[in-house]
Amino acid sequence: MRNVRAAAGALMILAAAACTAPQPQPPAFDQQAIEAEVNGWLGAFWETWAEGGAGFDRGIAMYDDHPDFALAYDGSLWRSLPSADTAFRPAFQNMTHQDIAIPQTAIAVLGPDLVHVAQQVTTIQTLADGSTVGPIHGVVTMVLVRVDGAWKIRFYHESTAPSEKAATP
Repeated sequence: MRNVRAAAGALMILAAAACTAPQPQPPAFDQQAIEAEVNGWLGAFWETWAEGGAGFDRGIAMYDDHPDFALAYDGSLWRSLPSADTAFRPAFQNMTHQDIAIPQTAIAVLGPDLVHVAQQVTTIQTLADGSTVGPIHGVVTMVLVRVDGAWKIRFYHESTAPSEKAATP
């Protein structure tokens, strides 16, 4: 009798498994192609910010004006793109350019429209009076989302070494 119950139990488990709806598979995407695309986007992003104040409007346009937007910089947090713009624009207006070096980049493609980036960054900022700030060593992390076919930064975090504060807030 025990064998009959065990067999009946096993059949019920198999029947239940057979009736379970298949789980949807994530959409297929070309991880290497997305990584190469994001690498090119990152090059354009840093070239824009290298222009200092002249590149500010183009640079800020690379961020996503979304309700979930967040920008964290050295212990401060801005929860909207307009608030980040207001905080950073004055410092960039006084900056003629930045020399930017990116010795390390890690890109994790999380989906066809979602990427995480971590970069080691060193900058030297040149101000309007000719003085310089830096070198400033830090780490930047970004979550990029594809919006209307273009990559945008939804979440941005930057931390600099404690003794090296940039001219930005």
